[in-house]
Amino acid sequence: MKLTDKIKAWEQAKIISAYQGQAILEYERRIGHPKFFLSVVMLSIFSISIGIIAILTANWDSIPTMVKLSADMLLLIGLAIGIIYGQATHRKVLTEGLIWGYSLMIMASIGLIGQIYQLQGDIYSALSFWGVLSIPLVLMSSQVWFGVFWGLLSINAWFEFLRAHTNWFGALINFWDKNYPIGGWLLLFVSILGIAKLLINRQERLSKSLKILVYVYFIFVLINCDFGWFFRTSGLQASALIYGLMAMFMLVLIGFYRWCKNNKADIFMSQCLLILWGYGAIRELVPSDLLSHEVLGFMLTALILGQGIYHCLHHQLLRPTNLLILLLALRIFVGFLQVFGNLINTGIGLIGAGIMFLLLGYMAKKFMVYNSPRGEHE
Repeated sequence: MKLTDKIKAWEQAKIISAYQGQAILEYERRIGHPKFFLSVVMLSIFSISIGIIAILTANWDSIPTMVKLSADMLLLIGLAIGIIYGQATHRKVLTEGLIWGYSLMIMASIGLIGQIYQLQGDIYSALSFWGVLSIPLVLMSSQVWFGVFWGLLSINAWFEFLRAHTNWFGALINFWDKNYPIGGWLLLFVSILGIAKLLINRQERLSKSLKILVYVYFIFVLINCDFGWFFRTSGLQASALIYGLMAMFMLVLIGFYRWCKNNKADIFMSQCLLILWGYGAIRELVPSDLLSHEVLGFMLTALILGQGIYHCLHHQLLRPTNLLILLLALRIFVGFLQVFGNLINTGIGLIGAGIMFLLLGYMAKKFMVYNSPRGEHE
């Protein structure tokens, strides 16, 4: 809903007066759109950086080594001074733009030094080093998405670096892949959410970034489990070890759920993790010849989306509810394409699903009316 429509609705509900509504509109027009200006600044810094790289690349061989290193050092110092100045003068847009630029310059500096001195290493080693050096920038930034960007690159790079350069980590990953693959993801999710909870009072922005990162990873795992593109269980016969791992993770998730419920945080994600555990248990325990992967994948996604719809309705979040309903409808259509061979069964299934969604919509409307403060909802 647009701000003007919201203000009109508030005025009609007598939450604010017409004078207050006009004052809110004038204030919003006066301060402008900081996110838009921040995006413009970031785009400008990115374009300038690419332009400088293009010019340097064209004359790279003719530039002396000391000139390259000196220019790199001066750029880093200049950006650092700009960040300090932006923070001192409370220029948020300038500060955030320079933080993004500085992080890119750190990455460029690692590549420059590696190229000049012919250092041996892969991209994951460089990104791992960049992730460590960029931690102060993450703590300084007030933008949640900068932390998400840092987390995606750093965690993946650290994972690949450890797997390539350490024997124990590679052996641990192979152990999870052969026994209970979903367990590794569950452990990662619970660990990151636990760290986010510990940081909530000290580094609120980083805590929010880590929570968003968990949702990004969870969506990735959910898609892979549903369609089986990159993530498949081993298909081996369940052993005592698998039963033990499943029971251990079940206890961990139940404890995590109780902890979230007592602290009134991350209830939705803890419930989704329990559903994901159930999917992994069925995949491991039920013989493959008795199991339709398409049906199980659809049920997993439908349960997660249904849980999300209920959660959004419970908290009166109408826009996310509409988005999740749209995603569920899209998944049903994809399911139709997956079983296109039998049109009669597909048609009956879709008609039944449509009736079920009508009933769910009716129940949701009643639920919203019942929970409305005024006893009505339009």
